[in-house]
Amino acid sequence: MADFYQPARRLPTIESQIVPGGLTLKVEEYWRSLLADREMPARCDVDPAGLGRLLPNIFLIDVIGGPPRFRWRLIGTGIDIVEGCDHTGKWLDETIAHPEDPILSGCRQTEAERRPTYHAAGHRDLEGKPRRLVRVLLPLSEDGRTVNMLLGATDYRPVEAVAPPPIRTAAQRQAALSIRINAATPMPHAAPR
Repeated sequence: MADFYQPARRLPTIESQIVPGGLTLKVEEYWRSLLADREMPARCDVDPAGLGRLLPNIFLIDVIGGPPRFRWRLIGTGIDIVEGCDHTGKWLDETIAHPEDPILSGCRQTEAERRPTYHAAGHRDLEGKPRRLVRVLLPLSEDGRTVNMLLGATDYRPVEAVAPPPIRTAAQRQAALSIRINAATPMPHAAPR
C-alpha cells in the first residue's frame, strides 16, 4: 500500500470546469457559513465539530512566505488511507507523486485570487482501477487580507467531476431545464380506474 501513489501509477488529468457537488460542495458551504461579512474566514473560525462526517476527507495547508510555499498541516484519515501515507508537516511540492497533479497550481491560484477553487485529477484506487478525484481549496486569513492557510477537501467518489458542455441555443437550454425539472419532480402515481 505504501507505493500506491508512485508516479508511474498516477493518472494525470486536469479539468478546468468543475461542477461542485457532494462532499466538496458541503465543505465550501461550511466555509461560506463562516464568512460573516468578510472575504475569508480565519483558521480559528473552523470548528472540527462543524465538519462532522466530512473530517476524514479534510486537509489544512499552511501558506508560508512570498512567493508562497505550501506545507501540509493536517490530513484527514480518509485521505491517508487512499494515499497510503501521511504527509503531515511535509512541503507540498516534495510530496506530489506526479508532476501534472493540479494541487500545487490550485494552491497558488487560491492564494493569489483569495477565493475557492476546484480541480479534478485522475488517480488509481487501491485495486489499481482508474478513478477521478475532485478537490476544493478554500482560503483562510488571520488578518482578512493575506491568505495564511488553505482549508481543503478531497472527494475520491465525486458525483459529477466535470461540467457538461455549454448549452448554446435557446432550445438546448429549454430541453436541459425540462430534464432537470422532470428529474427533480416525483412522478405522480396513476389513480386506479
